[in-house]
Amino acid sequence: MCEDDKPCPKCDCMMSRGFLSGFPGSSAVLTAWCDGEPKRKRGFALDSVRIDPKDCVYLQAFRCAGCGYIEIYARAADSINTST
Repeated sequence: MCEDDKPCPKCDCMMSRGFLSGFPGSSAVLTAWCDGEPKRKRGFALDSVRIDPKDCVYLQAFRCAGCGYIEIYARAADSINTST
């Protein structure tokens, strides 16, 4: 079965591949899973956490067209590329 052609485990309708965005709008941030505990750092306006991109992978999501069920995966193949 192709990664982009996945049946829903809840209702058996087809699921489509997508991604999770940190912010809705025209300029979005992809969501990632990072290994380990978060380490807080102080920012100017917001508290944030320190991350090492080598320890993170982008989250891949599938959404069912029938019931709206969403499955989320963090696969090593979706590792964050720091060379760009």
